[in-house]
Amino acid sequence: MNYIEAMRLLSQAELGMILVSKDQYIIEANTAAEKLLGRPQPLQGQKFAEAVPELSSADTGDNYINIGFQKYLVRCACPEGIEIPEGCRMVCFKDISDGVFRDMMTSIINLIPEPMILADERQRVLLINNATMKMESLLPEDVVGKDITEVYPVAQTSSSREKFNELTVPVILRTGEPLINCRQTYSTRNGASLDISCSSYPIYRDGRICGVFCLTADMSRVEELSKQVIDLQERLLGQNFDGGGPDASGKKMPGPNKPKSPNRLFAKYKFRDIIGQSAVLRETIRKCHMFAKSDSPIMLYGETGTGKELFAQSIHNASPRSLGPFIAINCAAIPENLLESMLFGTEKGAYTGAEKRAGLFELADGGTLLLDELNSMSLPLQAKLLRVLQDGMVRRVGGTEERKVDVRVISNVNIPPAKALADHIIREDVFYRLSVISITIPPLRERREDIPLLARNFIMELNRKLGRNISGLSEEVLSLFYMYEWPGNVRELQHCVEHAMNLTGPEETELRRKHLPD
Repeated sequence: MNYIEAMRLLSQAELGMILVSKDQYIIEANTAAEKLLGRPQPLQGQKFAEAVPELSSADTGDNYINIGFQKYLVRCACPEGIEIPEGCRMVCFKDISDGVFRDMMTSIINLIPEPMILADERQRVLLINNATMKMESLLPEDVVGKDITEVYPVAQTSSSREKFNELTVPVILRTGEPLINCRQTYSTRNGASLDISCSSYPIYRDGRICGVFCLTADMSRVEELSKQVIDLQERLLGQNFDGGGPDASGKKMPGPNKPKSPNRLFAKYKFRDIIGQSAVLRETIRKCHMFAKSDSPIMLYGETGTGKELFAQSIHNASPRSLGPFIAINCAAIPENLLESMLFGTEKGAYTGAEKRAGLFELADGGTLLLDELNSMSLPLQAKLLRVLQDGMVRRVGGTEERKVDVRVISNVNIPPAKALADHIIREDVFYRLSVISITIPPLRERREDIPLLARNFIMELNRKLGRNISGLSEEVLSLFYMYEWPGNVRELQHCVEHAMNLTGPEETELRRKHLPD
C-alpha cells in the first residue's frame, strides 16, 4: 500500500500521519494530522521540528504530549507494509485527551479521603478509590467489572425516608432517585464489620441513567472522633486531678468534690486497621475477636515487624475494657531498676530522688497493660510480677501498702515461646500465668497474597506525606516482592516502599526496580 492510500485510511480512523523527508521537512500530512494539530498554516513544506516540536522530540509510546488547551496527543506505531519514498519516515499519532482527563479525574478521586464507588448502568463496579480499598481491604482487580451484588452482601439499611434490605445502587438504577445518608451495617468480603453512612446519586447522560456513584462515611470513625472530643472536654474539666476544687479560702477541698480522673491513654488501632485478606490473617483476626471478649491474659508471638502491638491494641478496643486505659511498655528499652519502678510505682524516699508516684499497673486500672518484648525482662523482675498476676495486688517500691488493681495483661514475645521456656528466658510460672491464651501472628511470607494490598496502602499514605502520585507497583517489582522472604515482615515492606517512593520523581506513576533498595 502506498503512503497516500495509507494516509487516507488512517484519517478515517482518526489517526494522524506525517511523512518526513530525509532533510526533516514535512512532505505530506493527512487530514486527521492537520485537524489534530490545529495549526493555522498547512503543514506541508514546513520544517518538522519547527512546525510540531512536541512530536519531533517524542518517541513512540512516550507519555502524552500537550499541544494546546485540553488537547493531548501520543506518538504511536505506524502500520507496517506502507511504501514510502527512500530516506523518508512516517510519524503517526492519535488523540488521547479523553484518556488524560480520565487519568486526571482518577487521581483526584483517589486523593479524596471519603470512600467512593462508581458503578455502570448494569450495576458493574467501574471504579473504587483508594479510601475504599483501605476501608474494605480490597484491590481493584478483585472487584472492578463485577456485579456490585457479588462484591457486597445485602445490607441492613435505614434512611430518613424508608427502611429496606437492598443495596443502594440497584435501587437507584430502578428509581432514578438519589438516596442520601443511608445508614448501613454490613460485612465485607473479608469478614470485617462496617458501619457506614452512604449517599448515592444517579449519573445521567442524554436523559438516561448511565451509572451511579456512592460516597460513604465510616460512622465508627465519626463516633471515635466524637469520643475524643468528649475526652478533651473531660480533660479541660478535670485538671484538679489530685484533689477537689478550692474553697473560699483557697484551700484544696478533698473528698467527694475530687473530680474523676479523665482517661488520657487510648489504644489507637482497631481490627479494621489490620490490612490483609489472606485466609491465615483473617482466621487470626477472627480468633482475636473472640479472645477480646474475656479478661484472660494473652501472649502474642510474632517475628519482628509482624504487628504485635497493632493486634494488642485491637484486642483492647474490641474488649469490654475499651473505655479504660491502654498502656504499653517496652521491656527491652528500659533498665531493670527503672522498669520495676515504672511498673509498680514508688514511694518517696525509696531511693535517692524517688517521688511518690503510681506505677503502670495502677495507671492501667480498669484497662489493659501491654508488656512488649516480655522475653527481654530479667528473671528476678519476672518473679516480682507473680504477685500482681496471681491476686491483682501491687506494692510500690519502698512502700508497705498494697493496692488492688483490675488490669488485663497482654504480653508479646519475638522468639518462639517454647524456645523461651527451654532456654530459661521466661520463668515457667510467669509463662503459664501470661499465656492462658496464646496467639501466633503470621509472618508476611505466609501471607504473600496480602503484599499488593499492603504495598498499595503504604503508597497511598506516602503519596500524601511525600507529595507523590504513585498508583502502584510495576509487574517486575510485584514479582520480586512475591519471591522475597521478608525477614522484617510488614515493617520491612513498609520501609522498602518508603525508600522507593523517596527515589521517584513527580512525573512517575509506579514503583520500578530501579527505585528499590540494593
